[in-house]
Amino acid sequence: GANLIRLDQVLSSQLKIPVVLGRPWKNLQSRKSIPIPENKSLAYATAIGLAIRAADNPFWLRHII
Repeated sequence: GANLIRLDQVLSSQLKIPVVLGRPWKNLQSRKSIPIPENKSLAYATAIGLAIRAADNPFWLRHII
């Protein structure tokens, strides 16, 4: 879905509002380079968001101990 060519342009035209592609790596802080090209990274957006959320979730930490 998100990697469809010109999806942002079609949505913007149909909805009459500005649409831009997301940046899933924006809130990921890593010392290593990410080997996935920006245009392919949208396929990982949900997994990235869930991983960041899980890493910041204090509820998870209480159940490990």
